Amino acid sequence: MTEDITSEYIKDFQYHISSWYEKNTRSLPWREIQNPYHTYISEIMLQQTQVNTVIPYFHRFINRFPDIHSLAKSPIEDVLTLWSGLGYYKRARQLKQSAEVISNQYDGIIPDNYLKLIKLPGIGKYTAAAILSIAYNLKYPVVDGNVIRVITRIFQIEDPIHLSNTQKYITSILNLLIPDNNPGQFNQALMELGSLICTPKNNQSKCLPCPVKSLCKANTHNLIHKLPNKIPQRQREKISQIIFILTNHSKILIQKRSEGKLLSTMWEFPYHELDNNADHNKVYSNISEALFNTQINPKYISSIKHTITYRDITCYIYQLEAQQENAITIESLFKQRNIHFQWISPHEITQFPHSSMIKKILTKIDLNNLSIF
Repeated sequence: MTEDITSEYIKDFQYHISSWYEKNTRSLPWREIQNPYHTYISEIMLQQTQVNTVIPYFHRFINRFPDIHSLAKSPIEDVLTLWSGLGYYKRARQLKQSAEVISNQYDGIIPDNYLKLIKLPGIGKYTAAAILSIAYNLKYPVVDGNVIRVITRIFQIEDPIHLSNTQKYITSILNLLIPDNNPGQFNQALMELGSLICTPKNNQSKCLPCPVKSLCKANTHNLIHKLPNKIPQRQREKISQIIFILTNHSKILIQKRSEGKLLSTMWEFPYHELDNNADHNKVYSNISEALFNTQINPKYISSIKHTITYRDITCYIYQLEAQQENAITIESLFKQRNIHFQWISPHEITQFPHSSMIKKILTKIDLNNLSIF
């Protein structure tokens, strides 16, 4: 219970955490200067994404959009193009929407007010607290996955972490532990501890350099591997697809995903989902004729595997060389189906918003010799 957390315990905890962080903090680009905009961009990018993955995206994003105003004025296609491969593209769209509000209503200054922040698209309790504490040094505890893992282990909280009462209890502990002086550093120290030492697949040996291992009940009772107590993961869905690389005179056809779909407005290659029991070698010719209403002899290139959230996707890649009359037929069909499409030079695809799955597909294709492979 929180009443067992004495003032001496709090001081001891704060001291060990802060001392460890000062010696072990990683040099990250969004920590170089205390800039609310940099903090905001990094926190959105870091949602469900590893630090090492985010770093090059952060550099490119800040170079292209150095402030809120430049982000607000940019076309969403430019934002999505820079976000391509980072995943969870809803974050990029909401980031753009929030930038427009901040630019228009707050003169480009990110609010230092909690109620104003959480009204912005894509900013929830965690992101608001991170911005306020890290950028403005205000006393708000940050409750992300790393922090939850650290606190549940230190205080041996065995209740499932998805329960609201468990989350309230964790927050109440953090409200006691967070110092009045430099709360942003304290929050970052807890997150850093969860990222570097108190990791999901931790074991007792990895606890050795932990600055608060003597205060950790799970370490004392050998329960590190059992905490936090999570709900069972959603059953994974297996999906098989045929990907069509349609070419015409060294041009390649891409299509735009419609609004409301996963990865909406992103660009991709035409595809068809298969029954998981279907043999792609036996069905591709019938599918290509049904999709494009023309007799084209596809050539099998390769396959890739890709994961999106709970979906495990296997893609079988085929090239179809379309003569001019075939291309005209295909274009007519796409227009009838209200599918936005373009014939582009293969190297131009990087100028269009696209997912990391498309990047994997491109590694299997000889972009300089499409008609031969």
